[in-house]
Formats: sequence, structure tokens, C-alpha cells
Amino acid sequence: MRKIFDRDSWVKYAVDVEFALLESLVEIGLFNIDKEMLREAHNRAREINYALVKKYEERYKHELFALIHAIYEVVDREVGKALHVGMTSNDVIDNVLMLQIRDALRIILKRLDEVINLVKNFVERYKKQLVVGRTHGRYAVPITLGFRFLLYLDELLRSRGEIKNSLERFIVGKLGGAVGSQVELYPEGAKIESLMLQKLGLKPASTYLQIIPRDLIAYTLLRIIVLSSVLEHIANEIRVLSKSGIDEVSEGFNMEQVGSSVMPHKRNPVLSEKVCGLARYIRGLAPSILENIVFEDERDLRNSSLERTLIPELFLLVDEQLITIRDILESLIVNVKKCEVNLESAGYEIYSSLLLHIGVRNGGDRQKIHERLKKIFLKQYKSIEELYEAIKSDDFLVNYFNIDDLRMATDLNIYISACESKINQYLNNLNLE
Repeated sequence: MRKIFDRDSWVKYAVDVEFALLESLVEIGLFNIDKEMLREAHNRAREINYALVKKYEERYKHELFALIHAIYEVVDREVGKALHVGMTSNDVIDNVLMLQIRDALRIILKRLDEVINLVKNFVERYKKQLVVGRTHGRYAVPITLGFRFLLYLDELLRSRGEIKNSLERFIVGKLGGAVGSQVELYPEGAKIESLMLQKLGLKPASTYLQIIPRDLIAYTLLRIIVLSSVLEHIANEIRVLSKSGIDEVSEGFNMEQVGSSVMPHKRNPVLSEKVCGLARYIRGLAPSILENIVFEDERDLRNSSLERTLIPELFLLVDEQLITIRDILESLIVNVKKCEVNLESAGYEIYSSLLLHIGVRNGGDRQKIHERLKKIFLKQYKSIEELYEAIKSDDFLVNYFNIDDLRMATDLNIYISACESKINQYLNNLNLE
């Protein structure tokens, strides 16, 4: 990822844009340059490093003017005199940026697929592993660990789809000249642009002025930020389940690793915390991305310095999040015994929801049953029989429950089956293309 955005790579991308145009101009007959000479010139130009461009930039205070001079220095004069014809600087700069974003998105998708496969495998492995469900941080209804992580799989797949959609719809190029009208190459500008962008693997933007509309970039980058928050969702759940007193999962921890400089016993979820911390910073980039949509007249330069820092940083940080989540999932430990202990310690209150619905199906008034069961569960019970005695002492509830109803509501197999059914239904319809 870092290689995509370094300055030497920027030079190579820019050289490729310049020669994509020049090759197109030769193809339509505007210049008569031998194709072998052109190919050799392109190869020589790709050997230019940023140090040479910078030498000229320090003189001219203009990076594209510097780039053209650097290319001119290493190619035949026949090629050099035809450089940059019909272009403005942003015909290079914006196409380079789109090529960088395209290649960065491909890396993100590759990393994301690794994470998706790990989460999918986790869902399948633990689809029957019961844990106590929690809402608002309080005990709710028994659930399986696999079903809980099915949500994260769904979120990741949605992000994947949105990022692929960005690759298909919003990664576009241009050849517009000074203000986007292509007057410099009129009337063949559209044909030349099409030839040039085909060589670069870009589709033409639908319309533009001097720069590619920044809403296209915003749609793409904001989807990356959403992915960052999805990754935090996973990491935060792992962090929560690692808390003392819960201990249902934990990050892998090797024997030489240290959790605290002063507390030898500590095994902290530092990787999950890292993912969460990066997400906080990444979300803070969103307002600037949206502000960059606005420019004056045919263009101004307010977007430039921000994009040169923000875009590489965003991709590098989300790439790091993906690598970290992958490492967490590859070594994640599930404490099955602790899952069972927590489920048992939750008591019988976690069955109140199913009891409520059984009572309604047995003919009771839902609101009245809810009110009576609420009072019943103010107390903790040590057995089904003890809970049944409390229900029998209520002259209303006794009409709608028997001991078999309580056994049904507290049968853990029904909770496993319900979760497993949802998981199987989802995975059977899953298309990872």
C-alpha cells in the first residue's frame, strides 16, 4: 500500500499517463513517431525517479512542468517535443490519483476477502456454541457465538459490495485540457480521450471541468471509512468479550508477550484496541472529504494538499486495520468453558422471553403475562421446579403454564436450532463472487 503512494511510484503513474496520451496521438496520426522509438522512450521515462523531478520542481515551482522536463531529458527529441500536447496538469494529476485509488482499492479488497473468509469459518465453527445474549450490557436470550458473528460477516460483505461498486462506477479518468472542454484537441478530443483511457484501464468521467468531480472520490473514500467502522465493530466485540468477568474470547498471547509493565498477570486485547483507536481517527477524516467536493469556477487548489495527505493516510490506516483484524481472527481463542459458566450464571431470567410467548400461545393476554412475569423474575431461582412453584402461586399465570412449558422454554437445543437455522439459511444463499 505504501508503495502505491510513494513519490517514485507517482512518477511512474504520471509517465504512463503522458505516454498513454502520446501513443493515442500517434495512433490517430497527429504525430508520426516510430512505435519502437515510442516504446523505448516510455521504458526510459519509467526509470526516472522523483529526485530528478524534484530537481526541476525546485527550479520551476510546478510539479508537472518539472515532470515534463525530466522526461524530455531522457527521451529522443522527436518524442520529447510531442509531450503533454492537449493536456492540462490535472489531466495527469487526476488520472494518477484515480489509478492510485484503483490499485489501493484492489489491495483493500484482497485483505477484506481474507478477513471475510476467517469470519465465515468462525461462524461455521461456532454456530452451535451457546453464549448468553446481552442487550444494553445486560443478560437477554441465549444465542450462539456463530450467530453473533454472522452479523459481522454480513457487514463485511456489504462493505465489499460497496467498494467493488466504487471500482466499477467512480474510478474514472479524463482528458479535458485547461477547462474540460477539450478545445485544445477539438474536434477529436473525445476519441483521443477514449483511446488514452483504454490504455490506462479507466472509464471516462461523464463530465467535468478542469478536475474530476470530487463527489466521485468522496463516495469511494466514505465507503472505506464505513469499512473502518465495521472493523471496529468486530474488534470492539472481541474487546468486550475479553473483559474480566466475561472472558468468553481472548486474543492470542504468546509466552514472551507482556501485557503490563507493572502487572505480570495482564493479557490485554491490545490489537482490538488498536483497531478501535484507528477507527476513531479515520472517522474524523470524513468532513474534509466532503468539503473537498466544493471548488470554485473551473477549479481551485484547495483540494490538492489535503488529498495528498488524507488519501494515502486513509488507505494505509484501513489496510493496517484489516491486517490487524486478520491477525486477531487467526489466533482468536474461544473459552468454551467460560461461555457455559456465564450462561449458567445468568439464571432463569434469560428464558423469560420464550415463556412470555408460550403463555400467549396458551391463550393468555400478552400484556398481563408480561406484567406478572416481570414480578416473578425479581427473584432468582435455583431450579425449574422452584420457578414453577412461583408461577403456580400467581392465580393468573397458573392458568397458562405447566411444568412442560417451562422445560420447553429452558431447553437450550431450541436456542441452538433457531440460531443454526438462520446461519444455514444465510450461508446457503451466500455468493462470494
